[in-house]
Amino acid sequence: HTPPPKPMPQHTKPTSPHPQTITILLSLDSLFNPLIHSLRYRTWSYILEPFIHAFSYSDYLKNFMYTNNIPLALNNMGLLITTRYEIEQLVQRHEAMFLEALKRCFVKRKGRNEHRDPLATHPEDQDESRKERRRHILDQIELDYNNSWHWLRRDLSKWLKSIRKASTSCVHQVIACVDMTHAEAEFLINSCLKLNRHFDAIISSASLPKPKPHPQVYQNAMRELKLDPNTNVICVEASLEGIIAAKMAGIMCILAVRLETPLQKQKERMLVADHEDQVREETMQMLSEGAFTVIRDLEHLRGEYLSSIFVACQRSNEQQERMSRIDDARSDGESEEVCATEVKEGSG
Repeated sequence: HTPPPKPMPQHTKPTSPHPQTITILLSLDSLFNPLIHSLRYRTWSYILEPFIHAFSYSDYLKNFMYTNNIPLALNNMGLLITTRYEIEQLVQRHEAMFLEALKRCFVKRKGRNEHRDPLATHPEDQDESRKERRRHILDQIELDYNNSWHWLRRDLSKWLKSIRKASTSCVHQVIACVDMTHAEAEFLINSCLKLNRHFDAIISSASLPKPKPHPQVYQNAMRELKLDPNTNVICVEASLEGIIAAKMAGIMCILAVRLETPLQKQKERMLVADHEDQVREETMQMLSEGAFTVIRDLEHLRGEYLSSIFVACQRSNEQQERMSRIDDARSDGESEEVCATEVKEGSG
């Protein structure tokens, strides 16, 4: 008789040592914005040349930086564009040129004619002088930015790997939060930076009418992810506006990161002591607006550190709630025994 076949081993998913796993909302705006705003300004300056004689970077920041309403921004600049079709055409042409400019920052070309013309099919851009102007802008973008932003891919990839690699990691999912259209964000994160396998989802706030510090950005993210802000959510922010937005959205734990490019770090060594005072003041502002702590690098946010800081933040919030109940009890004239019980529970 042949022996019966051995049963196949049942592979069970190991249980996490952390009963509470954490969702990280990672705001990438402070990392991306220096590059994104520069590219947007250059592409909008080309698109708006037939309508505006002079379009400076300060004009761009004033009209486009703090609003996602493009028709409103164009109207504030005095453009005599009345139909929705004309506005849609401007936005589509800008989007096509912006994505090509973004690609030029990260993708190396092998030959002179390898890059395509993003506006070759648009009748408004067929004039030879416009073609030459467009080619000059895109070539200048490639010359200015290619090879200077690859640190972003390296540093983000290193950190995202580190928080998931350890078996003791408490991180359940990492969500990228960006103030770009979903198509732009996917193109940048997936095609340019090759970081798509590190993120569980991308949340875009470009279609929302109110940018940070309005809490709508994070309220929308929590709604899309079906998350309760009072549960295990950590928001990693790097701007004062973002911290205010997360706090107003009711997110329990906010980590502030002073994200800096290598160029900024190099300049920092050459600056005088006044810079340290500025850093200290910005840090105190972040803490006063609700950041739980301020760190200087994403590499400090390992899985174990995140777990410990999340627990500490929970305890801090519970203590604040107890003190609030004690104050309410005293203001309502309740007995000293009730207040003493609350204090005893808190100290326990």
